[in-house]
Amino acid sequence: MSRLDELRRVADLIGIHTRHVDALGVQHEPSEETLAALIAAFGLPSDPKDAADRLAEEEMAAPFGLAPVQIIVQETPDPTLSLRLPPGTGAVDWHCRFEDGTKASGHSDGAAGG
Repeated sequence: MSRLDELRRVADLIGIHTRHVDALGVQHEPSEETLAALIAAFGLPSDPKDAADRLAEEEMAAPFGLAPVQIIVQETPDPTLSLRLPPGTGAVDWHCRFEDGTKASGHSDGAAGG
C-alpha cells in the first residue's frame, strides 16, 4: 500500500473526505502533503502507520460515551453516532445540541441505537 493510500485510510478513520466534486463537476483529491497536514492538525503523528496505531490505541482506551470527535456530513439522510455504553447498561436517554443551536433527543435500548 502506498503512503498516499495509507494517508487516505487514516483520513477516512477521522472523517476527512479524500475526494470532492466542485461546482463544475470536476473531481479533486488532496495531495499527500495536504492529507499529512490535515491529519497532523488532529494531533496525530505524520507517519500514517503510527497515526493508525495511535487511533486504534485511543479507541481501545476511550472512556464510555462519545468519541472526542464525530463529524457528520450535514446532508447525511439518516445520521448515526456511536455511543459506547458500560457493560450491563440497558438503555439511555440521549440529547444532542447542534452547532446551529437546534436540539434533538431520544431513547436507545443500548443495543442498536435509537
